[in-house]
Amino acid sequence: MMRAVFAWLAQFDLPLLCLPLLCLALATLALMAAICGLHFTSLFGAAIIIGGTAPLQSPGRLAILVAGVSGGILFAAFIAALVDRKIALMSQTQAEVLNYAANHDELTKLANLRQLRARLVQLLARPGQGFVLYYLGLDRFKPVNSLFGHPTGDRLLVQVAARLSGLVSPRDVLARLAGDEFLLLRALPAGVLPDTELAQILVDAMAEPFTLEEGILRSGVSIGLVFGEAGSGLTPEALLAQADAAVAQAKRQGGGRFCLHHPDMSSQLAARRQLEGDLGMALARAEMFLHFQPLCGANGVPHGFEALLRWRHRERGFIGPAEFIPFAERSGHIRAIGLFVLQEACRAAMRWPPHLRVAVNISAVQLADDSLFDSIKCILARTGLPPQRLELEITESMLIEDAARVSALLRAMHEFGLKLAIDDFGTGYSNLSHLRDFCAGRLKIDRSFISGLERNSDAASIVGAITGLGHALGMQVLAEGVETEAELRLVKAMGCDEVQGYYLARPMPEAAIAIWLDGLRTSARQTWVLTPN
Repeated sequence: MMRAVFAWLAQFDLPLLCLPLLCLALATLALMAAICGLHFTSLFGAAIIIGGTAPLQSPGRLAILVAGVSGGILFAAFIAALVDRKIALMSQTQAEVLNYAANHDELTKLANLRQLRARLVQLLARPGQGFVLYYLGLDRFKPVNSLFGHPTGDRLLVQVAARLSGLVSPRDVLARLAGDEFLLLRALPAGVLPDTELAQILVDAMAEPFTLEEGILRSGVSIGLVFGEAGSGLTPEALLAQADAAVAQAKRQGGGRFCLHHPDMSSQLAARRQLEGDLGMALARAEMFLHFQPLCGANGVPHGFEALLRWRHRERGFIGPAEFIPFAERSGHIRAIGLFVLQEACRAAMRWPPHLRVAVNISAVQLADDSLFDSIKCILARTGLPPQRLELEITESMLIEDAARVSALLRAMHEFGLKLAIDDFGTGYSNLSHLRDFCAGRLKIDRSFISGLERNSDAASIVGAITGLGHALGMQVLAEGVETEAELRLVKAMGCDEVQGYYLARPMPEAAIAIWLDGLRTSARQTWVLTPN
């Protein structure tokens, strides 16, 4: 019967969307005919008699009445069916929207970690199945956010996603993990050996510039690769951790490259995570302390000391700041560590001659803390150190993020009497307007320029230009990393006001400062007034 109906409908060449509605209408009419037929058959064989006299009505009129009521009921049922179908379609659409949102990244429309992990679980469950997992981390993405703001960073990520999508197969799963990190999962046919050709293609493609409204931007990418197969016993989490370790190794090697995972990387990653955990206990265990390196005038007379943090780990011994400070910033421990450095530096400076200042580095995480200024005031009040003797060293890149807020904060610090210096000048992403806007009284030329003075004319030109610029803006200029007599002569000839480096003195513990000053006084026949312990 239904085949005949569909064959009859096919001759009218109706759109496919009409067929469900027509079937619903025909089903309703067939049900109505069946019900009416049942009622009419019953009515024609019955008579309603009141008081044993005559029928109440003729069967024909009663049939019409029943048919009308039945038709009304069936019409209401038809409307209800249409409404129910509409609700079902809406629910299905909403479910599809929710499912899409649950499995895709909102910004780039790529798959998210949930979808990629589900695909990875499927591959691990297929006997003999191989695959390769790529962990992609953008290089130099943070400066884009710092210079141009997060909306620009988001637009760059969208272009990155589009470029990556054009380089992979539709069968691959390309996902955005978080921030500037992406994942790519590619299944390998049985018996096919993995290669690294695609990884190099991705590295080369991402080295090409991106065109945005703000101009031409370059990013680059570092990639960690993990090859796997079903039956290896590894979980998706373990594979992701291996890929994470590989991309971290690629970044440590300078970025713009790919690295294959090997077991040593995972052990190194585990060691770094252990280090992060120990970092949280370092202050409580009294493992951290300060060394101080002199800041001298061009004539060798000390003007102050820079406080440098040291960590003597209970098992690993001395750990350099370059190794543990990034962990401290990522974990948030830098706030407590930074306050410790400020407290100890100010306390130590109170024992020096009153004309000597103490310089303390401030991290970007600290600068973003709204309570930093109040904490500094409390430390100065507690130690008794005048604000004019405390100098805060800030790197260029910190001055970009939330520039209006940072400018207001630094101006308030300047008005309070604190000294401000821009550290590692020439290596960041700042622009010259920040030298005017952020009340800095001193520029510190990065040591990478000083170390090349004797053999590199470009480095000499840069040092000379920075020195002239600083003086033109009424700022003092300090040359970092002076390690030879020749470098000292050159920076003096270029007009640098202060110098710092191993040629003058290495960082020393607090207890050695008085001895060093006394020896300097004796050799130079100068008089120093040291505050007694």
